[in-house]
Order: sequence, then structure tokens, then C-alpha cells
Amino acid sequence: MGLFNSSNPALGENTIKNVTSVYGAEVMTVNGTIWKTIFGVVLVFAGGFYTVYHYDPLNPASINTLFLVGLIGGFIAAMVTIFKQNLAPYTMPIYALLEGLVLGGASLM
Repeated sequence: MGLFNSSNPALGENTIKNVTSVYGAEVMTVNGTIWKTIFGVVLVFAGGFYTVYHYDPLNPASINTLFLVGLIGGFIAAMVTIFKQNLAPYTMPIYALLEGLVLGGASLM
């Protein structure tokens, strides 16, 4: 029997086995999760600060470039992470920085 009585394939018996096979035998800890979350949030802030720092009041359209690079690049990084989950440790920092560009650009707009 699965984790729950559900027909959802994400809650089946093989869910834990698939996660273990993708990430090896590493054990997920609360401490590791907290530090990785903090690292991701810091990278989002770094991307946002980069966008705000490069804002030119005489040329407001300059933000559009960073915004679009972040938007399209973030989408590509998200798709790579979804379909190639073993690359998530490498795509998470890229995604966080690119989404910081989007958030910084949206804040300035």
C-alpha cells in the first residue's frame, strides 16, 4: 500500500525509491534543508540587488534586458530541473540568480 490511499502516482510506493535513486544514498536533514534554503534566498537577493544596482534612471529600458534574461533563463533552468532532477544541485543556484533578476526588474518597473 502507498503512503496514502490515493490514485496519485506521486504518492505511490516507488516515490521514495525514485528519490533515493536520483540523489544517491544521501539523507535529507532539516539542517541541510535550512542551509540550502538560506543559500537560495541569498542568491535571489543578489540577483535583485544586481538589477537595482545597474538601474539607469536616464535609460529605464535597460531594466528590460535584465528582466527578460532572468525570465527566459529562469524558465529554461526550471525546465532542466524538472526533467533532469539529478542536475538540481547545479541548476538551483542558476535559477535563484535569474529569478532575482526578474524580481529586481519587476520591483523597479
